[in-house]
Amino acid sequence: MLLTSLPMALATAYAAVGACVCGILGVTVGGAEPVEGPAAVVVPSGLTFRLAAVLLVGLASAALSRQILGAQVGMGMGGSLGAGLLFGLGLLHVGLSEEPLRVGAGLLSMLGGFEIGYASVEPSVALHGLLIALPLLIALVVAYLITLSPARPESRP
Repeated sequence: MLLTSLPMALATAYAAVGACVCGILGVTVGGAEPVEGPAAVVVPSGLTFRLAAVLLVGLASAALSRQILGAQVGMGMGGSLGAGLLFGLGLLHVGLSEEPLRVGAGLLSMLGGFEIGYASVEPSVALHGLLIALPLLIALVVAYLITLSPARPESRP
């Protein structure tokens, strides 16, 4: 989606940073030692609630993104819809999660939606450099919080 409004070099930089973020979080989660204890409670945890929340937030995000970002000259309807859904569902993920990895994934989704929407508005390379650095910072903070918090509960057969 970034290729529709950014040069190939900037889109490649975003992809390279995304791969680094995945590596940082993968190594951190893979190296965490399992600890016995109560499982993390996700509030609320009902499947019906989650489906209804995703449906409502998804529809609201799609409608708002078409109305707000759809009028942008450099952005097609697919880009505006993708940016709105990423931002809205990332916000929902942050709101419903308590574990550092899940909250980090929600923050990265929100930032991705913002980057897609903002890429068509601002052509400044320096600002994109700052936006490229943010996911790395978020990944490092999430990795640090994962190492501080008790590891995931041990799975029992």
